[in-house]
Amino acid sequence: MKQIKWKDILSKCFGKKKDERAHAIAMLIIYSVFIFILVVVIRTQPSVGEPNHNTSNLNSNQQTPLISPSPSPTTEEEGPEIESYEINYSYIYTVTNNNQKEVFTGKKLDDKEIFTIISETGSTNYAKLSDNYLLKENGEYHIVDRPSENLIYTDLETIISLVEKGNLVKNDHIYTYSISTSDIVRSYHPDLKLAVEETLRDFVIVTLEEGKIKKIEINFDHYHQVVQNNSLATLQIIMEFNDIGTTQYFDVTVSN
Repeated sequence: MKQIKWKDILSKCFGKKKDERAHAIAMLIIYSVFIFILVVVIRTQPSVGEPNHNTSNLNSNQQTPLISPSPSPTTEEEGPEIESYEINYSYIYTVTNNNQKEVFTGKKLDDKEIFTIISETGSTNYAKLSDNYLLKENGEYHIVDRPSENLIYTDLETIISLVEKGNLVKNDHIYTYSISTSDIVRSYHPDLKLAVEETLRDFVIVTLEEGKIKKIEINFDHYHQVVQNNSLATLQIIMEFNDIGTTQYFDVTVSN
């Protein structure tokens, strides 16, 4: 059987001295193969409006983007990343402890704060450097003990740890966390041995505005009732944030 010399055939079809008839036949074969492959590819692709089942199954396992609209107001999802919240902001915290109201208004920049405590007895100016509290007198700051026990309920790190343990229900830009009361007791009083009913829960509500945390509302009534052993005890905290990322620089001078 005579061996096919492909080099001679290619030269005849596409070489400098190509045979026009052979070249035309070769091009026809090439176009036919190309059209066949194109038809196969088109037929194997899903038509418009037809779901790709493999892609659908993959996407169903992915988490909903952080601040995407929720299709259902009762769908449990991942909450906003409070831990990545700006540490440059102004604030107003209102703590109502057994009907006694105390307001903290101030601003935070990195690891320092200046704030005023307002209560029924008047107002006093303070600062905070890392974990140290300072009282402002005659234009200077002096180190003092924590000026109010209510300040522990405005600590964002503790709130972060608590909401991470809670159950979340999202409704548009509002995130409601249901947190076990026993977890709250252990967070604020790790050495306090108290029997807490497993069914008791307290709540934290986080409200976003333009993708940033605008308000945190806390109801710790059950926690307060357990700790104080008083079924009438109440504790609510409202934390409002402003000037996020735009708070101007300020200095805190400690007296010698």
